[in-house]
Amino acid sequence: MTAEDYLRDQLADCQAQGIHPSACRIIERLLTKAGRAEMNKVYVEMERLLPETRDEMLWQLVLVAAHWNPDKTIKLREQVARGNRLSAEIAVKARELAALLRDRAAACPDVGLPDDSHPVTLMEQAQFEDKPLFRLHLEEHLSSLAGQYDARYWPPTAAILDALAEVQDVGAWPWDPTSSAAVSARTHSPADFIRAVVARLDELPAWLAHTPHRLPYGFRLSHEAIASFANAALNLDSPMSPDAVRKLRQRHRVDSSA
Repeated sequence: MTAEDYLRDQLADCQAQGIHPSACRIIERLLTKAGRAEMNKVYVEMERLLPETRDEMLWQLVLVAAHWNPDKTIKLREQVARGNRLSAEIAVKARELAALLRDRAAACPDVGLPDDSHPVTLMEQAQFEDKPLFRLHLEEHLSSLAGQYDARYWPPTAAILDALAEVQDVGAWPWDPTSSAAVSARTHSPADFIRAVVARLDELPAWLAHTPHRLPYGFRLSHEAIASFANAALNLDSPMSPDAVRKLRQRHRVDSSA
């Protein structure tokens, strides 16, 4: 079966099951006249380097293009930026609340006020409908511990709010290495996709090590193949060059070893 026959079978199967619509769009681009012209050398290289796992590698590349294409990378960048903005706001408001608690205690020593809440009491009063394991496994033990040690042994609410503010200083980041690589530059560009491909290729040997689709030791897809795949899969207005891939790959290697 040729690489294009494999892609056609995958496309037909996904469409029949109504799954992977983004991957279907990538495959359709690879099968256009322009896509086929870009991919011919890629198929030859993959068949030479991956005689037994060509199809699995091809599918992995399609998934990278489906999940880390420019439109989705832009949205991911927006999430990171929004997460950082909200974290900064949370830190400010947490410190403000901590200061208000301390100011109230200092300014009103002769009047009745809500007691500084015990941490365990706060957790018990919180609503945990979506966390039933707390009430089943933790609440009894925490209540017993709170009974053994009075408030002198526990941090006051203001200190907990200070700690909450401190942990917000950690920047937002994507969950997986491929996404982190895609948005590692300050500004968006088609290079985001190349960084995602390179990061994903670096992950694959370990990820596939215990599957029937193990990659040959030292496998490395060429700069030319990655550039051609990017041009075919994303239909870029300005084609990606092998030299640009080489530079991005070198930079990724430096960043990964830092």
